Amino acid sequence: AFRFFQSEGIQTDYMAFDDDLATGLAMIAVNAKGENTIVVSQGANACLSPQDIYNAETVFRTAKVVLLQLEVPIVTVMATVEIAHQHGATVILNPAPAVALPAELLSKVDYLTPNETELVILSGNNPNVDVGEAAFELRKTADMQQVIVTLGPRGALIADQPKQIIPAYPVNAIDTTAAGDAFNGGLAVSLAQGKQLVDSVRYANAVGAISTTRPGAQPSLPTALEVEKFLREHPSP
Repeated sequence: AFRFFQSEGIQTDYMAFDDDLATGLAMIAVNAKGENTIVVSQGANACLSPQDIYNAETVFRTAKVVLLQLEVPIVTVMATVEIAHQHGATVILNPAPAVALPAELLSKVDYLTPNETELVILSGNNPNVDVGEAAFELRKTADMQQVIVTLGPRGALIADQPKQIIPAYPVNAIDTTAAGDAFNGGLAVSLAQGKQLVDSVRYANAVGAISTTRPGAQPSLPTALEVEKFLREHPSP
């Protein structure tokens, strides 16, 4: 992973290494429809500490957007959110794997990006509640700037009142692995460029759509040039 990040031009100055634990792994099974089931082994991710984040505070001074998920300890996530806010960065939290989250954390998240299953867990475990209503109520209760629910092949929902659904781009999906990660990465990039939320969600939908047309996780993620080409060739649905 380290060599791959370097080959992609990703900054690795603050990566930490553990001599006793392996890198975190995800074991993925994909069915004939391209849908996946994922089992995650945290490995060294479980040892990422708030001190590791404090050691990397220099990075936050110039960061426009900080993107997090929940495959590291929750205390580390909370420390990261605190530092991001101190330096004026926008915080995106992809709440996966889904767990109940403290209000103290949610209130400091600018954009929460659950899928429908994660939204059920975060909003009280009632699967019969309308997605838009549940997302808006969670946004209001937790005092967040915005909740965006990823809907798979239906696109993404922005929790306004009334709700806004940004349709997905129709593609021939062969493997949905990393589609959520791709969406969140695309959203972060677009918001960092100063684009409006609706345009950023459309961009994120495009990144996610491209990723489903290729097998695997990291190999399926498109470059910025590929996304621009895709958007030129695919008018907004």
